[in-house]
Amino acid sequence: MNDSEEFSKPIERLIDQMIARLPAELQCAIRKQLADQREVAWRARARAIKAQEEQKRQEEDSKRAADSAEKELIKTLASTLFREQEPWREIDPKDVQEHIELLLKINEKYNEFEVAKAKCPKNDPSHAIDIDQLTGVFNPRYLNKVLTQEIARAEDHHAPLSMLMLDIDDLKLVNAISGHVAGNRVLESVADIVRSSVRLNDFVFRSGGDEFVVVLPEIGLEPALHIGENIREMIGTSFLALVGKITVTIAGCEYEAGEGAESFMTRLDDAMFRAKRGGEDDDMSSVWAPVR
Repeated sequence: MNDSEEFSKPIERLIDQMIARLPAELQCAIRKQLADQREVAWRARARAIKAQEEQKRQEEDSKRAADSAEKELIKTLASTLFREQEPWREIDPKDVQEHIELLLKINEKYNEFEVAKAKCPKNDPSHAIDIDQLTGVFNPRYLNKVLTQEIARAEDHHAPLSMLMLDIDDLKLVNAISGHVAGNRVLESVADIVRSSVRLNDFVFRSGGDEFVVVLPEIGLEPALHIGENIREMIGTSFLALVGKITVTIAGCEYEAGEGAESFMTRLDDAMFRAKRGGEDDDMSSVWAPVR
């Protein structure tokens, strides 16, 4: 049984059990409503699969085009090298036009190859290394690089920069009671909610087993905490299959001019520590957003 089956079968059993507890006269109507929902979902799934297949076909076409362009370029270069026996000798005036045409042809084939290569899907190992495989957000190794870059940008442009840290409450308990598959679903769901709650130019990282960090360029502390509160509320009002409701603790911290990435992260850690303990931050450079 794969993870998908292991995850879906308990949900189906739960749904059947919930239907069985309804009055008999309602069960048929509810089953029809559920079937209608599933039909819509299956149509969306079919469209997604079709889109993936089309994307795969386009990628294969791009690879074939790149291979063909590369062969044409190599053939042209080989022909040129064979003809150019004395490449550094000045060209005979009567051969100048032919030489120019050959030069243009080489450049044309080279450009065609570069364009075709650019259309090929990228298998960038450095990008893959920076991604958390479970949640699809960035992993901790990329955090320091991004933070250093954004601090430099904030200093250059005198712009605000804030971070949020999010800690999933009692995730270890979820793993112990419901299993790691359920715990992984919680992590995936939280990552999706966080990612959908921030801008495209913001950065979301899974910084630990149950922690996420969000880097918010050009955002001050007050709006950052507003974003954090929205995230906290969305997660707190979501119902996750096999788990039910979960809560999170979110802490916020704004960059202070002249400090380094390590100091910035330390203050964010301190803010989270106070948030977990229900403490306060007197100077308001780091602020916590408690769960309860």
